[in-house]
Amino acid sequence: YIIELLQRLSEEEGQRLYKFDDSSTTVKDRIEELFSYDYSDLNEITESKITQICDFLSQRLLSKEIEAQERYGHLGHDIQKGMLIFTFLKITDTNYKIIISKSDYDKFIEEMTGDLKEGLPQKKKIYKSFIVNVDEIEGDLTIDKILTYDSNRVVSAYWWKEFLELIPLTSDEDNTIHAFDEIEKKLLNPILGRSKGDYTQLWNLTLAYL
Repeated sequence: YIIELLQRLSEEEGQRLYKFDDSSTTVKDRIEELFSYDYSDLNEITESKITQICDFLSQRLLSKEIEAQERYGHLGHDIQKGMLIFTFLKITDTNYKIIISKSDYDKFIEEMTGDLKEGLPQKKKIYKSFIVNVDEIEGDLTIDKILTYDSNRVVSAYWWKEFLELIPLTSDEDNTIHAFDEIEKKLLNPILGRSKGDYTQLWNLTLAYL
C-alpha cells in the first residue's frame, strides 16, 4: 500500500509551491534535526530517533485535527481518522526528499459478516501529502521545492497552514489575477475586433465566474 502511494505521489505535480513560515518552524526544526547525523550510511540513523520524530509529528497532527474539528465540525466537515506516513529518501550523496503523507480511513461493509468497519481503501485512495527537497553540502542545508497535494476537493488549511506551518508562494488572489489575464489575452481580446457585444458579455461572465 505504502509503495503504491509513494509511486502515485512521485507522479503528482503538486497543487502549490510553499515556503516555511519563519515565525514558527516546528516541523522545519524536525526536518533539520534529521541532518544532524552522518548519512554516508543510512543505517546509521537510529530507529529511536526516527520514532521520536514520527511520534512528535503524529501527535502534532492529531492536535491540529482536533482543533479544526472543533472549529468546523458544526458545518458538517468531519476530519477523517487515518494513517500518517513519514518517508525519508536519499536521492544522491547530497540530495534528499522528505515526504509526509496522511491516508484517510474509509468506512466499508465487511463481505462475510456484514459488519461496518473502517480501513484504508485499496483503489480510491484519499490522502494529503507534503514533499520537500533538501540539499546537504558540508553541513549546509538548503530546503526548497516544497509542494503539497490534497486529493479532497477542498484543500485542508489545517494540513498545510497549521500542521506544516507553510506559506504559499502565490496567493489565491495572485492565481486569480494571473488566470484572468491569460483568459483575457488569449481568448477574449481576439473576439473584440470581430464582435464587441460578444466580447463584453463573455468578459462579464468570466469576471463573475472568477
